[in-house]
Amino acid sequence: METVLRFADSVGRHITPRAIDQAVPSLLTIKRGLFYVLHGLQFRHAKFKASRHDIHRLDTVVDSLAKKGLLTRGQWRPHQWIGLALLAKLGRSWIQAGIDHGCISWDVQIARLGSIALMSALNCRSGQVARSAGYTGEEFLAWKDVQLRWDGDGAELNVDRLVARVTLRFEKGRKDAPNLNRVAIVELFQSAELNVICPIKLLLRPTRCDTAAAKQRRDRCVVWARPSEPVIPSLEDRSI
Repeated sequence: METVLRFADSVGRHITPRAIDQAVPSLLTIKRGLFYVLHGLQFRHAKFKASRHDIHRLDTVVDSLAKKGLLTRGQWRPHQWIGLALLAKLGRSWIQAGIDHGCISWDVQIARLGSIALMSALNCRSGQVARSAGYTGEEFLAWKDVQLRWDGDGAELNVDRLVARVTLRFEKGRKDAPNLNRVAIVELFQSAELNVICPIKLLLRPTRCDTAAAKQRRDRCVVWARPSEPVIPSLEDRSI
């Protein structure tokens, strides 16, 4: 454990912050790194044990570095959220780049933009809608997880009244827990200027669903042609 204490004192003095304008590293970063170091040592060495006394000694070393001004407390930079206007600007720039410079396939161009728009609308991580590295099963958002229905009364069903009810089955910390699945409601953007970031318009294609059947159903839900396929497909050889 003495070696770990010396390592904590050394790394806190010599590590270089990632931010250019940050003079010293963050206290939170050092503590998080030491947490993984201890877990790695316990995994690799069965005889290595860190008692509560050792943890308190480690905290004392790190806190002493912060008191000396070698570490900074709290967040160095405030969180910056991406708003609707910025996301729309990114979407228009992405489409315009494909028009100006060309692209191998518009299917790929739109699918990539649609994945960003979908994650933004669902307020989720990429691993909650697409299969992450290391997984081999159905750890992705499938079309069966998306209930798309025509909202509104009357026989005339307008495309602009589509509403999606998306069930996120693989949220971090809630995998394999069906009763804890988060359900998000995604409405279609009415303004034509926001078509570039509307996930429903970007990802929905006639070949993926039977809209005629939806008009005849009582629940007015779209019937997916291949419900088990992922909403965000994988890209191979520059094609979907």
